[in-house]
Amino acid sequence: MKVISTVEKLPEKSRVDLAGAIAAGIGAGAVTSVIDAVYQELNPMASANWIILAIATYLTVASLAQRFWPNSLERSAPVWVLTGFFGSVLFVVARLMPSIITGWHDSFRLDRSLTEYISTEFGAASSAIIVLSFVTLPITATFHYRGFVQAIKGWHKGAEPLSILDETALRRR
Repeated sequence: MKVISTVEKLPEKSRVDLAGAIAAGIGAGAVTSVIDAVYQELNPMASANWIILAIATYLTVASLAQRFWPNSLERSAPVWVLTGFFGSVLFVVARLMPSIITGWHDSFRLDRSLTEYISTEFGAASSAIIVLSFVTLPITATFHYRGFVQAIKGWHKGAEPLSILDETALRRR
């Protein structure tokens, strides 16, 4: 397939960050679905829609950050941090847009401008951004630093210890 061959051409670091974005999207969509299930009846189709939307938003942020974030700024704000935080912001924005549009067009709303209405809605949604960031940042960090952890484990274990029962090992001493 063309998509798989394109992904295989990416460097290992980019593939790991994209996999972390997918996992973060699944985590954010699942958290959102659970919160919705607490306040409303559990709807599997709505849950699947939230998970797909979350995966799309986190993948979008990860792809754009990999493409346009300069390597010189990678130390101060790595791609996994950008994916975790801005993915959460984009997911909350995408999730709130339909309700913002219908709420602003409501005939019973107060006389406020659209910018005032949007800023009020996003002020109320800041807690959702914080919760989603706390959920997704550890996920993206785990995927990003997985290779480092494996390298440290290999270094710490060192070479295979010599067995005292092996005769060839005893002759080498």
